[in-house]
Amino acid sequence: ATTALDREVAEDVKRRLRLEKEQKIPFRVNGFDVRWLYLHSFKGVAAAKDKLLVPLFVKHLREEWTDLSLSSKWNMSS
Repeated sequence: ATTALDREVAEDVKRRLRLEKEQKIPFRVNGFDVRWLYLHSFKGVAAAKDKLLVPLFVKHLREEWTDLSLSSKWNMSS
């Protein structure tokens, strides 16, 4: 299931980056992205195959974490 989820997240990120480039819609992290990162923090869950996703999310989280919902912030601190 994690492999399928990773594939969907990678496709979603590609779509969002394309929108940023073509339509000037800024790429922003969201609560789902935080939960995806949280999933991969558990022991026994394989690392994400797309090695660009985690650094991209972390880069944006450093700048945008104050804009996230309270539940997403809780996931970041767990």
